[in-house]
Order: sequence, then structure tokens, then C-alpha cells
Amino acid sequence: MKKNESEELISQLIKIADEKKAEHICRYEMGKDYFVSGSVVVLSHRNKIHCRALAEELNKFARQNGEIRVSGDPDSEWVILDLMTDMIHIISPQLREYYELDKLFEKHGVVYHS
Repeated sequence: MKKNESEELISQLIKIADEKKAEHICRYEMGKDYFVSGSVVVLSHRNKIHCRALAEELNKFARQNGEIRVSGDPDSEWVILDLMTDMIHIISPQLREYYELDKLFEKHGVVYHS
């Protein structure tokens, strides 16, 4: 997938997540010095049902636009969508704070924040 196609896909996925009421959506541009060459998006859900709905909707859209791998389970409250050059973390606010994901990624610069 070309860089502009990847950026467009991530933008569309962020829009879908926002429409599905995802919370605290942050997009981090990682660059070539990290394990992901594109963006990492971290977003929070309100509960396991919301996590499942977000994961299913984002997976469905992403799958129509390229290869995707899914890790985790909504019951664990953390699902990762691996789009090969980009990643999306759908995570509970509690786990997000505990693992300090935003601290890990913020040094690369926030591209989008809601």
C-alpha cells in the first residue's frame, strides 16, 4: 500500500471510530525508526460491547481495503488491528493508562487528537 493510500485509510478508520463514539482518539506518526513505518492510532472504548463493535466495524472496513491481522479479544478489553504499515489499538481507558501507551508513542508526535 502506498503512503498516501495508507494515510487515507487511517483517516477513514479514524472517522469511523469517531462516528462509533470511540474516545480519546490519538494518531501518532512513527516514521522509519520504529517497528511500524506509518501511524499508530490509539483509541478508547467504554466497555466490552463497545470494544467489540469498534473492532468489528474497523476490521470490516479495513479488510475491504487491504490485508489486516487482528490480535486480542474484546473480552480482554484490548484489540489490535495490524494493517501492515499502520496499527490501531482499541483499548480500555484503564489499560491504556496502566501500560502508558500514549507516553510510548507521543515522542513521535501526535498527528490527530480528539
